[in-house]
Amino acid sequence: HELGTPLATMAVVIGELQHDTEAHPGKFCQTEFSPAELRDSLSILDEQVRACRRILDKIMLNAQDSGASALKPADELMAGVLDEWQLLRPTAQYHYQTDGMPPAPLLNVDVTLRAALMNLLNNAADASPQGIAISTRWDSANFTLEIHDSGEGLSEEVALKAGSVFFTTKTEGHGLGLFLANATLERLGGTVRLYNRESGGATTKLTLPIARVQT
Repeated sequence: HELGTPLATMAVVIGELQHDTEAHPGKFCQTEFSPAELRDSLSILDEQVRACRRILDKIMLNAQDSGASALKPADELMAGVLDEWQLLRPTAQYHYQTDGMPPAPLLNVDVTLRAALMNLLNNAADASPQGIAISTRWDSANFTLEIHDSGEGLSEEVALKAGSVFFTTKTEGHGLGLFLANATLERLGGTVRLYNRESGGATTKLTLPIARVQT
């Protein structure tokens, strides 16, 4: 509701402005933009509001079904998580690639896994405001996600304690979110670990077992 009401208000205002630019283009002649430019900008805003509405609807559906898990293709999971994350952090920059052979494997997914993935993305983005690199791959047994940041890397203390309960160090961009993600991954049979990269920065590596479908 707290997000839905502002989005609905924005949609109404954008609709009224679109109507005015079509019906009364002369009203906007004194602006620095032409009526055509205003119409184009309003169309972009309208589509962005609609996209936010669609993502919010998905978040609400996930929240209603938070206690249940379901099988979902890994590529669909990543697409949904990245869409939601970009809504929450629209200025975050990332590059995403997948090296797995299609079709993508099925994973056991629930709302806590989605939250854990967004925690890990936030940690990396906090450590590396200039952008992060995300890669996925899989084999016959496991799905692997790696998040590479270009931050200062991990001190020896952080590397030893990362993921421990009550340990947090937001100045380096990693902390409680990693502990919560680790707890979620362990429950689902997976792992998450953090290590320094030789080229600088840190990598968060997550593995999940591929779901076996009984026939």
